[in-house]
Amino acid sequence: MRPPGWQLFLPRVREALSVYQELARPDGLLLVGVRYIDQIFLPGDAETNLLEYFPCLPPRPESMPGSLDAFHFVTQARDANDNYTAVLTMASVPSQDHRFGVLYDLNVVRAFQKPVPLDDLEQHADFLHARQRRIFEDSITESTRRLFE
Repeated sequence: MRPPGWQLFLPRVREALSVYQELARPDGLLLVGVRYIDQIFLPGDAETNLLEYFPCLPPRPESMPGSLDAFHFVTQARDANDNYTAVLTMASVPSQDHRFGVLYDLNVVRAFQKPVPLDDLEQHADFLHARQRRIFEDSITESTRRLFE
């Protein structure tokens, strides 16, 4: 079953594809991607243990000072069997109220050697969205989930 937000988003994708088809008259799709970008503000400040919220981040060495001013982390992985690449970028963002903000940017993409039919877009988008949701859920903790309530 598709999440409600995804159900609302897909008609917009279909409409954009229709306009693209009319104007560009492409032979097919060479790239399909699903991207999730969010700013997540954590309770606390620069002394907050980020691993309590994002277990996928590398830990800091014990000898580093306790107050984290900024970070930027990128990881990229490819699944050759299912033909997709996932790129997760996480970075600190400034906050007006001294909370610690995290940019969460997850891009999941399929690239094709030869054009695939435009009618296959939804199938590929659904596949990538399912992978995006799984990666997101695996990269956060219950503490992070509570921030979305």
